[in-house]
Parts: sequence; C-alpha cells; structure tokens
Amino acid sequence: MASAVTISNSVLKQISYRCLNLNNLNLSRCTQINNATVRAILQKCIHLEDLRLDYCNRITDSAFDVFQSKFKP
Repeated sequence: MASAVTISNSVLKQISYRCLNLNNLNLSRCTQINNATVRAILQKCIHLEDLRLDYCNRITDSAFDVFQSKFKP
C-alpha cells in the first residue's frame, strides 16, 4: 500500500498557474489537497483530461462546478 503524499497546498496551487497545458494529473493519496485547489486546477488547466483524486479525503462534490467542469463528482 502506498503511503500518503505530503505536499503543501501552496505548491499544489502553483500547478494551476504554471502547468496550463497539463493533460494528466494524479494527486491520489495527497492528503493536503482541498476543494479550492481542485477548483483552481480545473479552471486554469483547460487541457486536463485525466484527474485522479483517489483517497483525497478533503475533496467534496463542491470542488466540481457541474456547469463548467467536464469532470463530475
């Protein structure tokens, strides 16, 4: 079993500013990620096709905008 990733939310938020052409992102088991960070990534990384958030316990359905996001809760 993989251990949890420890990475700060401030580093995660940089993804949305620096990786605009990102296609795939796996943040599974990243315990620091929250709804605001997911929203920022989904808004800025418009080429994102695959987002993995398995076992990210701080993420809820409100991280996904059902009208704008191609990703569903």
